[in-house]
Amino acid sequence: QTVTQGGVTEEDDAPVITHDPDVTDWTYDVQVKVETEGDAVAEFTIKDINVKNLDYKGDRSLSTIDIGDSKAEMTVEGENYIYNENEDGYSAIHVGGGELTIKGDGYLDIYADSHGAKLGSDQHEEMSGTIHITDDVSIYTENDGTGDSAAIGSGEGADFTGKIQIDGNAYVEAVSNDRGAGIGSGEGDTIYDEDENEIGWGGDFRGEIIIGGKSEVYAEGKDDSAGIGSGDDGTFSGGSITIKDNAKVEALGEDEGPGIGAADDTPLDGDIVIKDNAEVKASSGSGDTPDIGSEGGVGGDEGSI
Repeated sequence: QTVTQGGVTEEDDAPVITHDPDVTDWTYDVQVKVETEGDAVAEFTIKDINVKNLDYKGDRSLSTIDIGDSKAEMTVEGENYIYNENEDGYSAIHVGGGELTIKGDGYLDIYADSHGAKLGSDQHEEMSGTIHITDDVSIYTENDGTGDSAAIGSGEGADFTGKIQIDGNAYVEAVSNDRGAGIGSGEGDTIYDEDENEIGWGGDFRGEIIIGGKSEVYAEGKDDSAGIGSGDDGTFSGGSITIKDNAKVEALGEDEGPGIGAADDTPLDGDIVIKDNAEVKASSGSGDTPDIGSEGGVGGDEGSI
């Protein structure tokens, strides 16, 4: 495993990326980019970092941590703050088709004002990879900007077909900004090519969410979106949500979004399973919308609670 910085490449099996507050309060416009091949897994630690990536500073809008289609284990130590603001739809911590495990006992606060997920895929990019949050790590996101993406999952106009797993003693607060699920898919949207020709639709929930162990999760969707499930104008078509073990979950939808399930009036064509000693509080944003399920009903043989 090698690390390249400032044009210099050195071998480093366990790099620690940190920040010296005596030099500056924030570090601006930097990116940690992971590139792996085959089954190789990159391992690194973030410790007490304060990073801001802003549209109006530097000449690039980038994800702060870019896993992409690679595989990585990121250990979180101390208190870490990521502030990512851009108009180009980049996610703050980017996972597209790759695999990211977040572990440790530190604190990570993600602020993102973008149409990409705070943790997940970019705008119009399918989230087909895996995000695993475990150990004693704490992750926080807030309703802190604009953008119609999930807090954890897929960006605006992007399908969620991958897997999000939260377990161990992890604590997660996932709050979307606009029209996206707290955990799941972003708002459904038409996708255009560079010549403005319509080439498809993105924003459907077809992946897998598993919350277990002794983890605690708070998930909140905005503007007709589910707390856990699909975003506004997206479908819940074949995916699954499982809450098990001794997990504690609170999920809130807004307007016609359920706490857990399919957003707005689309049918639930997937599975929701709550079992073992799990404790769940789910609340929809409307008296006409079930707390768990969908205003559009459960889709025949294709859906179940």
